[in-house]
Amino acid sequence: MDATRTLDSVSNPYAPLSLVALTTFMLVSIFLGMFDEAVIALMTCFCADMDINGKPKWGPESLHKAIEKIEDTIDDDDLADVKKVAAAKK
Repeated sequence: MDATRTLDSVSNPYAPLSLVALTTFMLVSIFLGMFDEAVIALMTCFCADMDINGKPKWGPESLHKAIEKIEDTIDDDDLADVKKVAAAKK
């Protein structure tokens, strides 16, 4: 097979194009599925840490800073609403 052929010699470019598109879709789906599972696992561990300790004890420092920043933006009314919902679920 001569790898130096030009595009003019390809009779139907849609077959290789569809193969590349299908392969790309499968690889991206697998990668994003793994990424999704990692994010869900991280958030589950974080929620368990918050339930057990009240404040995040474990995890990266950058996550702790982000949570502190979020907590600073929540006013007392919002916090009271969250506590009411949490108490109603118990």
